[in-house]
Amino acid sequence: MASVEGAEVAESLPIMFAFSADCPHAPMLGAHVPLFRAELDRVGSVIRAVLGIDPSDVRAAPSVVAFATQYALAGVLAGWGLSPIAAYGDGAGGLVAAVLSGAISEREAICALGGDWAAASRASAPPAAGQMTGTGRPTGHQDAVLVSFGAGTAAGPGDEIITLLNAGHDYRALLTAVGALWQRGASIDWGAFHAGQRRRRVRLPSYPFQRVSHWIEPAEYAPQPRTGWAPDGPACDADTAVPGTPIQNAVADVWRRRLGVAQPGAHDPLLRLGGDSLTAAQILTDLAGAFHVELDLREFLEAPTIAAVAEMIESRLLEAEAIRATLASVTGAEDG
Repeated sequence: MASVEGAEVAESLPIMFAFSADCPHAPMLGAHVPLFRAELDRVGSVIRAVLGIDPSDVRAAPSVVAFATQYALAGVLAGWGLSPIAAYGDGAGGLVAAVLSGAISEREAICALGGDWAAASRASAPPAAGQMTGTGRPTGHQDAVLVSFGAGTAAGPGDEIITLLNAGHDYRALLTAVGALWQRGASIDWGAFHAGQRRRRVRLPSYPFQRVSHWIEPAEYAPQPRTGWAPDGPACDADTAVPGTPIQNAVADVWRRRLGVAQPGAHDPLLRLGGDSLTAAQILTDLAGAFHVELDLREFLEAPTIAAVAEMIESRLLEAEAIRATLASVTGAEDG
């Protein structure tokens, strides 16, 4: 026994082909499977020579289409290493099985499609038990997986059936069927299966992968008080400390409270002291409320220092004073 993803399967899976009297065109299959296209062209050339019929023509007789499609598909599976221990079928499918069994030749089967019933009678001769046959399910092989080539194939009680073709999804159905056979233990010639295709190969290292964990475990975090140093820079020098102008001292008080910096420099940028855009907005709100002026966040972020903010506030206060003086002169003139 062998193991496929933990499931025990037989070393060599016996499969049985069940052909049908009716099988639709598979026009897209040739575009994906070059071997099918080659097999179909080969048998099609014989059919055209014998019967004068093109099996790829949608107007062709259904029996001709069924024979050509199933015979070409059986050739594909054989090329991939999937050969049946037995085969049977009805109508055109029975002729395919008879050719595979050696009961009749390929040309005789095609003549039978054209009405040569002598060849057809040889195809339906009673087989020996367990051998390939044209019609009727062979006796024995109860453990074989039944591979169905078309609709309406006869099956025995308890048969496991895998369908190759699905109208409108021929290639997908074929890949699904081959995958199902491989999963059950069938041997696939993968070299032939991938013939003519460009595989995207990735070279793997010749040594085993060594698993190393880089996960950072969560740890208890206790915020540390700021002591006047900047996260990305040195501590403030004494000569850069805030001078004693009233506006700058007021701005520095808000800086200390919001940033937790004991001695911010007058020209230290807000980001260097550990602030961010949210801190900047909070500082501006505090200062606007304290000085009763409107402060622009974008202007502040262009020069986010104590000195620059103090200058901006002083400018706003001077503008407000000038406006009040103008209003007072206008009101006084109206009263006079």
